[in-house]
Amino acid sequence: MFLSLDNKKGLAMNTLRRYAMIGLAALALVLSGAPPASALLTIDITKGDFNPVPLAIVDLYGGADDTLSQAKAATMTAILRSDLGRSGLFDLTNPLAFLQGANKIAEEGLRFSSWRLLGVEGVLSGTVKVAGDTLTVQYHLFDVFAGSKVLARQLSTPTSGMRVLAHQIADEVYHAMTGEAGYFNSKVAFAAGPIGHRELWVMDQDGDHPVQVTKNSGLVIGPQWAPDGKKIVFMAYPDKVMGLYELDLTSGKVTEVTRYPGLNAAPRFSRDGKWLAMSLSKDGNPEIYLQEVGTKRMVRLTRQWGIDISPSFSPNGEQIVFNSDRGGTPQIYIMNRDGTGTHRLTFEGDYNTAPAWSPRGDVIAFVTRIDGQYQLATIRPDGSNRRVLTRSEGNDAPSWAPNGRTLIFTAYKEGEPYIATIDMSGRNLMFHPGYTPKAVDPVWSPSLIKVKEQP
Repeated sequence: MFLSLDNKKGLAMNTLRRYAMIGLAALALVLSGAPPASALLTIDITKGDFNPVPLAIVDLYGGADDTLSQAKAATMTAILRSDLGRSGLFDLTNPLAFLQGANKIAEEGLRFSSWRLLGVEGVLSGTVKVAGDTLTVQYHLFDVFAGSKVLARQLSTPTSGMRVLAHQIADEVYHAMTGEAGYFNSKVAFAAGPIGHRELWVMDQDGDHPVQVTKNSGLVIGPQWAPDGKKIVFMAYPDKVMGLYELDLTSGKVTEVTRYPGLNAAPRFSRDGKWLAMSLSKDGNPEIYLQEVGTKRMVRLTRQWGIDISPSFSPNGEQIVFNSDRGGTPQIYIMNRDGTGTHRLTFEGDYNTAPAWSPRGDVIAFVTRIDGQYQLATIRPDGSNRRVLTRSEGNDAPSWAPNGRTLIFTAYKEGEPYIATIDMSGRNLMFHPGYTPKAVDPVWSPSLIKVKEQP
């Protein structure tokens, strides 16, 4: 039984069509190997009755006497289980129940009938070999109910790229079983440090390898990735004067973007990377501006007495969602990219801020105040289907995963900020294992460059 996230029709795993966009309302589970018409089981995730799909991740095999390959295989297995398990879409079967190891699967093939007895619907198995500075992985994904092999891949990378390759394999398995792009081969930028002095950090999306990438920035706020994943823009006070800055992750060079008198805040790139939206108060009260990245030409979009801030582009770049108190309370508005066609989106509640348009384009995440606490919510661009995702102490700064299925955000526990994630239906709330308190404003990178398959 494999997941199909297409809300129209589920198909057997070996004929699953790939869709770029999916409906929000439903997930479908598919019984592979039976005729599609009789196998389809539709589950509405808004009702909370979705059951994760049983998946067995067999320990990758590193050879009988090769301790280095064995160590790499064990590490990669742990990464695969962590990535796919944390997604909330899969129920990982206890390895103690496994009937074959990866070496036996490679020698004998998968004994489908035996694995069916465990209720397992997918089996991931493979081998790892280190030769010099090269690590090669051969892996196979099996559809147990259909009795077929879904994926068979061989990938090689320098040994230093082991973690990236493991995340990529998790992405490929996720895509094969759901029809959606994965998000595991990505990074998260965030600000961390004592109150009043926070620097910019970058880590893998699973919390591994946190690295401080700025120094003496004073106070870093609201980082945002460039669409190519090579640069990060952020607000900072390097000498107690507010400005927007850009970090080149390749060279480590930080350059000034804007440093006008007053507010320089909330930078956000368009998806094509040609425009940078921001909020500036250089002409009076805070307004939304666009900066053309290549020429630095500035275009003012809003002209209101209130505070206009937190712009976020639609995926096609034609519209911008933003926050404004022009109506008396902070609310979410949408306008065309040229500043025309402005209309209010949120009407429920007296405090709605920090909008973030999903990469799918189907929903906008934002922060709403309920009973004095700040919660995450989503709403469709037409103003329908408002859904509150969290019911906790306090939450802020939502940012979407590259596939638009999961949000990362600042969550507060006992007054301390942490990094947390939750999926778009409000399930699978997890506090991030990768960093200690005082980490705020996490933002997801685009998916990273992938390792090519070897001939």
